[in-house]
Amino acid sequence: VSTQSTWGSVVTGLFLLVVLGFTSLFFYLPIPLLASIVVVSIAPLYDGATMKVLWRTDKRQFGMLMVTFIGAVAVGLESGLLFGTACTLLDLLFPVTKKENRKR
Repeated sequence: VSTQSTWGSVVTGLFLLVVLGFTSLFFYLPIPLLASIVVVSIAPLYDGATMKVLWRTDKRQFGMLMVTFIGAVAVGLESGLLFGTACTLLDLLFPVTKKENRKR
């Protein structure tokens, strides 16, 4: 949460403390319900327009996006993000290490 003053951070912190007090209630909720809450909360993060632009302009970056997305869905969020980050780093470092780029 982005706030302009210190009080905004204080209110956010107090809100989180109150929510933490209710975490035991989540134990009784069915897992599909919790999964639907997560899906609904991250749905606005999906940006189809950016995917279309990447597909048209830079297929390599689109590939990195898809590797990260599919890895996060198939394996898990942390592992998918780690795999996507590793692929992106390799993509950045691979052209630098080519033989014709080295100075003798």
